[in-house]
Amino acid sequence: MAKSLGNEADDIVRDCQHIIPQIYMKFVDKALADGDIDVALANYKRFIKAATEYGNNSEVIQKAKSTVIPKLMDEGLLLSNNKNYYDAVETYKTVIELDPKNTTALLMLGSTVMNWQSGAISKDYTEAVKSFTKVAEIAGYDSEDGIKAIKLLCKCYLMQDDYDSAIKVCKKFAEVAGESSEKTKALLSDISDHYLNEAKEFIKLTSYRKGLENAQIAAQAIDSPEAELLIGISAFKLEKYETAATAFEAYLALSPNAENQSVIFHRVADAYERCNNIEKACGYYQLLLKDPKYGEEAKTKAKEFKCKKNSKRK
Repeated sequence: MAKSLGNEADDIVRDCQHIIPQIYMKFVDKALADGDIDVALANYKRFIKAATEYGNNSEVIQKAKSTVIPKLMDEGLLLSNNKNYYDAVETYKTVIELDPKNTTALLMLGSTVMNWQSGAISKDYTEAVKSFTKVAEIAGYDSEDGIKAIKLLCKCYLMQDDYDSAIKVCKKFAEVAGESSEKTKALLSDISDHYLNEAKEFIKLTSYRKGLENAQIAAQAIDSPEAELLIGISAFKLEKYETAATAFEAYLALSPNAENQSVIFHRVADAYERCNNIEKACGYYQLLLKDPKYGEEAKTKAKEFKCKKNSKRK
């Protein structure tokens, strides 16, 4: 109506153009207070459209965004704390729709999905994986948010028993941050420690298959003499003697000054003997010829197998 009056109503037009976006923001505030996210978002979009159309500067839009997004984030956190995970996820998605590069919202979205799905019968972590991956891409793998995302992504894969993907994520991080990066080492060490502890518990319960699986995962993450030792112990119990021998040898390579060296020499010799690799078994029995504990047995074995001096061993 003011526009139809021509130049005489310019001041009124300008006042209206300034007030209309503010009215939409009032609707947004009311909807947020009522917990009606859909109405809040609809009016926020009307605000953006009006503010853009009426030439309000970017500072006005940014100020509105800085008001709305924290309120949505608070709402999402409240919903999540109350275990209303569906609405919390939808709230964080709203924030991301308004601000696609908001890494905090993406992290919260992924974490909420993880909490939600951990108690679900049919688990689906797809949304969490996407969110954490996007954070790392936006923020960078070696940034503070990127590291948080990588850790959560690893945990997310581990919750799905997807060990290979968990380690691949850390290896990807290593490519960016550098293999020698302290951050890289810390991440891989965390994974290794977790699975070492799991392996120990399974071995205590004589569940050697699970012990072997967990120790192998730990060894994939970092070079770990303890992991190799547990692999050897579990594999031997499962009568996988070649695997056991290889693991014990890896343990020796990583721990050249180990106090239990003679014990491991004996275990390797025994494992190779059981898989009929007599030449390699001889190599380790010969190392034990003067050992106080295993010397007599080693001499008997060397004589039985007609071991030659300097028999091959790794």
